[in-house]
Amino acid sequence: MIHLLFSTCKLSSRKTVFVFVLVASLFLTSGCDSGGGGGGGDDSPRTVLVMGDSISGAYNYEGVPPWPVLLASDQPEWNIVNSAIAGERIQSGASRLPGQLSVHSPDQVVLFYGSNNAVRGNIDSFEPSLRGAIRAAFAFGVDRVVVATIPPFYGQRVVFNGRVTVVNNIIRTVASEEGAVLADVNREFGEGDRDLFPDGIHPNLDGQRIIKVAIRERL
Repeated sequence: MIHLLFSTCKLSSRKTVFVFVLVASLFLTSGCDSGGGGGGGDDSPRTVLVMGDSISGAYNYEGVPPWPVLLASDQPEWNIVNSAIAGERIQSGASRLPGQLSVHSPDQVVLFYGSNNAVRGNIDSFEPSLRGAIRAAFAFGVDRVVVATIPPFYGQRVVFNGRVTVVNNIIRTVASEEGAVLADVNREFGEGDRDLFPDGIHPNLDGQRIIKVAIRERL
């Protein structure tokens, strides 16, 4: 098409040549733009569905936003859907997940469970429930599933840290075997309770920021 355009141009003056170059340039530019959708790569808008308990949900100490709120503030182009429920365990979350997938049609899902399972001792069915949730998300067409380990407990709840270790080992193994992306929050917290409130389980603002960064880097 460019050859035909060139053949019809009368190159009798510099002005005619300039017009041809301008038209050809515009044609090539528009041709490049017509090759696909809007693109955007990692910066393109996405919907992230968060499933979890009070560490992710609205419940926390007054004035401290949970990490999904902090993430939404950092990434305003993302649609962060926080469907976490205080006190929920993975068994209930896995049951709710299909309905949440249908309602929100997320591109990515974050599963952040385990604290309530560790406290209440509901560990036997933790592994199959987590596997089922990951598989359900992928079967729905979700691009990425992020699973997070849970922070260590302190204070009166330190007695449950043996269960925390068991839960986190399950999370790491299942993530690897099911193709999910691991956000190892437990290792990011390190030693000491400086990132937790006095109840020994809920992250303070510094702790919520640690979680936000750990998960954002996996999305």
